[in-house]
Amino acid sequence: MKKITLLMFGLLQTFAYSQTQDLASLASGTNVGMNALFDTKDNLYGYVSIYSYGKTDKKTQKFEYVILDKNLNPVANKEFEARPLVSNYFGYVDFKGQIILRPSDFHYMQAFAKDAAMPVSMVIDPKTNTVVPKVYYDYLEDGTFKEISQPKSWRDERKETRAEKKRKGTIMFPQLAKLKKVVTLPLNIKILENMSTTTV
Repeated sequence: MKKITLLMFGLLQTFAYSQTQDLASLASGTNVGMNALFDTKDNLYGYVSIYSYGKTDKKTQKFEYVILDKNLNPVANKEFEARPLVSNYFGYVDFKGQIILRPSDFHYMQAFAKDAAMPVSMVIDPKTNTVVPKVYYDYLEDGTFKEISQPKSWRDERKETRAEKKRKGTIMFPQLAKLKKVVTLPLNIKILENMSTTTV
């Protein structure tokens, strides 16, 4: 009976160890977060772990992502740079099969800087293991789209908002939403004096 118990205990330990991974040894940076990745049908795709290397200069800091498969085996990793406001990313898989790293935690003291702007998401192509900043579009008043790589700073946005309110009496916040069929819809949010309406 003791031999069977000892054998069962040994097998249990082997199985338990087979599903573990030492996250600290995957990259030399400080582990700041990890989350599961699910595809569009809610099937487990894998995991993404984010590591921080700290500031490289006054306006940038370095991160590294490590993508793990369902069995916690490292599949891909790469370093990338970000603005100093972001301190962690949350990963998800979009409908194109790309992994999007969305900023999830922030260094709030950096928000008071003159050039502080909303940090951008990063797009990982798992087939080529490339990471690029997400492309954003600005919807202009004449109905055209302008590609931008970095959102305006909060200070510049506030100036434009005040000027628009003086000029028109209302404030418009154009937002774009990308649908699964790659159709981009402009969504204008008008804010009047005491009420808010949404138009599409």
